[in-house]
Amino acid sequence: MILVPGLLSLSVLIGVVAHGIRLGSAVLGSGDRIRPGDTAVTRIFASFVLGALTVYTLWWVVATLYVHHLAETGGVSPSIFVLVFGRILGGLVLVRAVFFQLFPEGPLSRLRDLFVE
Repeated sequence: MILVPGLLSLSVLIGVVAHGIRLGSAVLGSGDRIRPGDTAVTRIFASFVLGALTVYTLWWVVATLYVHHLAETGGVSPSIFVLVFGRILGGLVLVRAVFFQLFPEGPLSRLRDLFVE
């Protein structure tokens, strides 16, 4: 139960790091790795938000695994935090997927297209 949010966090973190590498290659001049919409403000903002939440969720996963398997402590298990932040992360990943299916280049590009016509 605890590993599912951890695996989701790892997969989202890999995607966020890959997006950062593609942005870095675009800035440095070798923009052949860039995908359409990578430089949209909404996609960059989504990467920052999801990256922060991913690191936080992964932190709680590691802390929970430590408490359950390595530490000789009593008290309340931190696994509730993993479940809460894992659900929030899963919901945001679904919202991001739907949003970028509707607006692959970002919503501002669609507004620009309306004004150009």
